[in-house]
Amino acid sequence: MGREPVAKSYGISSVGYAQDMAHGIVLALILAIVLLLLLVAAINIARAPGRPAVRARPHGDPRALGLPAGRIVYSDADGEARPLTARRYPLTGKPDYVVLTSGGRRIPVEIKSGRAPQAKGGERAPRHEDVLQLVTYLIILDDLYDEPPRYGLLRYADATFEVPYAAGLRDEVLGLLAEMQALDEDLDETGEAPRGDPSLQKCRACAFKEICDNAMV
Repeated sequence: MGREPVAKSYGISSVGYAQDMAHGIVLALILAIVLLLLLVAAINIARAPGRPAVRARPHGDPRALGLPAGRIVYSDADGEARPLTARRYPLTGKPDYVVLTSGGRRIPVEIKSGRAPQAKGGERAPRHEDVLQLVTYLIILDDLYDEPPRYGLLRYADATFEVPYAAGLRDEVLGLLAEMQALDEDLDETGEAPRGDPSLQKCRACAFKEICDNAMV
């Protein structure tokens, strides 16, 4: 009779120990699965192709045009050339030059009279709006000709940059185009253009500042 409570106490303790062990195993399995998923994600990120970056090229003589080797097949140096118009997209542009290489690819060249902005590290870097302008020309050339372009050149007074025809940049331009088309639809419905968010920095870089009623410059 005196041992029965001990036996019952021992049985209860065994059940609790077994439950704790089971919970511990479940938590360990969950943790292992989470770590495995994190490892797979890290591997996928490491294997994913990086977005090609805009890179600086030798600038050479600042008085020269700095055109790549090839034949000039389009020039708007005098501002009188007919614009290039895409077939699939409502995009029109007038690059300063388009050079046809011996490999049959076209390279748009955009020349800016000003100096390239200075980045935080002290190096020169192109303005992003200038990069997107050049990518727009790349999209147009890709739409008009069989051989897609690989890059374009952006030449400032003191620096030259190679802008790749990268998927990320292309998607950014087409995304902005979709937003503009949505604004056009809103204008058709309301009859009033949506007011923007002007600022001195934005207005200085905007191509429409000369005709904009809200321009701050």
